Amino acid sequence: MKAYKGFNHDWTCRGHKYEVGKTYKTNKPLKLCESGFHACEKAADCFRYYPSVQWNRWAEVELAGTMLKATDDSKVCASEITIVKELSFDELLDVIATQGGDKTSDG
Repeated sequence: MKAYKGFNHDWTCRGHKYEVGKTYKTNKPLKLCESGFHACEKAADCFRYYPSVQWNRWAEVELAGTMLKATDDSKVCASEITIVKELSFDELLDVIATQGGDKTSDG
């Protein structure tokens, strides 16, 4: 499943360091907001979890394996994530516009 993910400026998220082009897997039980790899099907929802500032990192990702979906937005928790490619802030805004989202949202 294609999705979008925000990261801190140093490619970390919740204490885990990521790299573009790599795949990460977990065998731990999945729990939204607690365990597993999280990303959003709608790019605009990333701003609910990371501020819409240009120094954060943004990526297109591929989620696979076992998945749980949130009920209040497009967040997905998966047992496997591949960081497909980095998106510039402007590219992320273009994806949001293509998906019909609001570019000005700070979530």
